[in-house]
Amino acid sequence: MLWLADILIITLLLMVFVQDVKSRAVYWIVFPLLVVAFIFWQSIKQRSLTMPGYDVLFNLGFLMLQLLSLTIGFSFKQKQWVNITRGFLGWGDILLLVSLAFFFSFLNFFAFYMGSLLMVLLIWVISRQTLFRNSPHIPLAGLQALLFLMLFVISLLMPAVDLGSDRWILHILTL
Repeated sequence: MLWLADILIITLLLMVFVQDVKSRAVYWIVFPLLVVAFIFWQSIKQRSLTMPGYDVLFNLGFLMLQLLSLTIGFSFKQKQWVNITRGFLGWGDILLLVSLAFFFSFLNFFAFYMGSLLMVLLIWVISRQTLFRNSPHIPLAGLQALLFLMLFVISLLMPAVDLGSDRWILHILTL
């Protein structure tokens, strides 16, 4: 059964990547499907039907704090209230991060969030010269979906890398 959830998650992440890179828009239905797939995957892995817990709340709280900080920062800079979803950050970008909040433990979410933003920026700067020459917009959701897809596959191949638990990160940090 877990393989079915794996295939569903991989397919949905590829859809986000292709749609965002190709048209800078992702069908909204993909995101609730991702949340359901993540909950299903975690439930199968834990061998019990578990509902999202504290990690999801912390992840969503952290994300809301980030979005609020961006809104306040851009509003302060422009000396008027700014809606960051108009020109700065797309709804697909936000909805992907909300979806990912249902998969990761808190430290894994924080590490992915920070690391993926740095990686996307690096990818964007390098590929701006060739792939995205004519577009001023960064396909953030698509590139983050691709990065998460790679991390997800690594976690499937290396069971010690458990993205739903902070234990493996804490173990690495204490070495």
